[in-house]
This record gives sequence, C-alpha cells and structure tokens, in this order.
Amino acid sequence: RTIMRTSVRVVTANAMVFAIAPVLTLVFGVWLVIHGSGIRGFEEFWVTASFILTMIVIAMAVLFIQPKGRQFTGMVEERGMEDPETMALGRSIGQMGRLSTGIVFVVFTLMIFKPTL
Repeated sequence: RTIMRTSVRVVTANAMVFAIAPVLTLVFGVWLVIHGSGIRGFEEFWVTASFILTMIVIAMAVLFIQPKGRQFTGMVEERGMEDPETMALGRSIGQMGRLSTGIVFVVFTLMIFKPTL
C-alpha cells in the first residue's frame, strides 16, 4: 500500500515538474536572448536548438506525461499496482520521463557550451 501511494505521489510530482520547468526555461531563455549579454539572438544554432527542444519537452509533458499520469493515478486506486495494465502504463510514463530528462540534459549542454555551426 505504501508503494502504491509513493508511486502515485512520484507520478504526480513528476508531471508537475515536467510541466513547469520547461516553461520556466523557455521564458527565461527568451528573456536572456532579448536582454542577454553577447547573445546575437535566435540566429545562433544553440539558441534555436534549445528553444525547439524545450518546446518538444513541453509538448511531451502536456500531451502525454500529465494525462497518462492522471490515468495512472486512477488505475492504481482502482486496480492496484499489481495489475498488468497499470504496470505497463507506469513503465511507459517512466520511459517518456527518461526521454524528457535526456532532452533537458541536451538543452542544458547546449546552453553551457554554446556550440555554433
């Protein structure tokens, strides 16, 4: 029972983080491009790539992670964690979360090293 509650809390928190963090990254990124020190603007590769990847993470959070997280929460309460469909949904949410985390890592790498083409 404790594992079920913890899983639901983790999924809920994860959905909120993946909805809020990319939006804040996008807002502050645009602000830095407009008011930034030495950033020429969106014509720089790393700025455009970071912007696009951040938009992808936002779309993943809004279109997949949040709705599936709510579905997972309902399934856990209704069927329990041992249900095969609940477990499969939890795995797919976890995979999407790992993919989102990987994309965010790429965005941070682009922002730190600022590669040019």
